[in-house]
Amino acid sequence: MIKINKENGITFLNTSVTDFADSIRYCEYKIPLSIKGVIPKPTQALIQGTKTHHEKERLEQEHVELEPVTITEIKDESQDVEFARENIYSTLSIPFEFLGNNVLVSLSGRIDKIMRIKI
Repeated sequence: MIKINKENGITFLNTSVTDFADSIRYCEYKIPLSIKGVIPKPTQALIQGTKTHHEKERLEQEHVELEPVTITEIKDESQDVEFARENIYSTLSIPFEFLGNNVLVSLSGRIDKIMRIKI
C-alpha cells in the first residue's frame, strides 16, 4: 500500500518497493487506488511470478552452498562479500523537491542477496 501524508511542509510517501515499482511500471492508476486502500485481486502474472520466485529460492537452498560471512568481513569495506538474506529488510529514503514542495520517498522491502565488490 502507498501512504502519503504531509507534515510541517514536507510530503511523505511511504511504500514497499514492490508496490511502488508496480504502480509506476505497470499501472499509474494504481497509485490513487492504493492510497485509498483498494487492493485488487492478484493477476495470473503475479501468481505465476510469485510461484517462480519461490521455486528459484527453493532450488537455491537445495543446490547452492554459501559460505558464512562474519561481522568482521562485513565491516571490512576492502573485502568482497556476498551472502543470502536472513530476513533482512531495508528502507531507502530519498529526499527531493517536486513542483516547489519538499518530498521524502521511503521505499521498504526484503533484500534477496547482499553483495559488495570493489569497482
